[in-house]
Amino acid sequence: MLSQEEQWSKFYDKDLPGGLEFEQLFGDAWSACKLEFKRDKKAHQTGNVFIEYECRGKPSGLAITRADLWIIGLENADGTVQTGLLATVPWLKSKCRPLLGSHRDKTGGDNGLSKGIILRLEEFTTRLA
Repeated sequence: MLSQEEQWSKFYDKDLPGGLEFEQLFGDAWSACKLEFKRDKKAHQTGNVFIEYECRGKPSGLAITRADLWIIGLENADGTVQTGLLATVPWLKSKCRPLLGSHRDKTGGDNGLSKGIILRLEEFTTRLA
């Protein structure tokens, strides 16, 4: 019987080529992308994120971003960020546009001076099967 370390080593050696290929692909994608970083302070309480599109009556956030990808840091109750979400801007827009004017189009953020769409955290997961 193989020890746990030997089992891990066998798995690692088998998985290494695929991991390195994915790492290269992902690294290339990162270097070519424009990123925008956001932070959601209430997701840990609500299970939702607020995707801003207007502030003080002017387009902002998702409406004017030049980024390819949004990275949304999810604050914990203590104010630290240890997890987050990654989404392409076209995907975010496809999720938010149909919700404009709906019950999920809310005022919030920046002392209530912003408008945004509420997306549930589970909307960021994709089922592969």
